[in-house]
Amino acid sequence: MTSEREIWSEALLMVRCYDGDAILEAVERGRQDLERGNLESAFRWHCIIRAIDQLQARAPAKGQAVH
Repeated sequence: MTSEREIWSEALLMVRCYDGDAILEAVERGRQDLERGNLESAFRWHCIIRAIDQLQARAPAKGQAVH
């Protein structure tokens, strides 16, 4: 199981490397893992995609705490 810290670290790295295409790259990697039957890794990419989305959000989601 991947820790939340690892998820956020990977999401930040994806944003730094791929900027606006970070989600597209993560989706492709998750899709490839699904095709290979690697469900654990595909779920990890799903979590990374959610983190990338939050990192790239222009405003916090409704009810989301702002730090």
